[in-house]
Amino acid sequence: VSLCYRYRTEAEKNLLDKTTFLDPRVKSLKHLSLTEREIIHDLVLDECVAMCSQQQTEVTPPVRNNAVSDSDPSNNHGLASLLSMYAEDDDSESTGTSESDIRRAISLEINLYKATPGAKITSCPLAW
Repeated sequence: VSLCYRYRTEAEKNLLDKTTFLDPRVKSLKHLSLTEREIIHDLVLDECVAMCSQQQTEVTPPVRNNAVSDSDPSNNHGLASLLSMYAEDDDSESTGTSESDIRRAISLEINLYKATPGAKITSCPLAW
């Protein structure tokens, strides 16, 4: 029985395609048309932006302490550490970057991921 018949809903197909894209062995998505690939890339981008935006609203800003630097990587968590280089360095009430800055940064990371060579199909995922 083909997987085409097992996973019928668009949500199921999108989930499988997104996870396939995140696997460096098959990230090229050669089984999809160019248009379908772009749709999957956009879905991954949207999901990453949503996760990062949600994380920014849940994380309270750190208390400023002269002994601990804000640039200290141990202060950052998850996507916040990935995007810390794009954060504005000011003492305003702002607790993070705007959604457009986040989208731009994540889009850059996705494009870099797409541009890097994929892993060999025989490589072990546990060795990454």
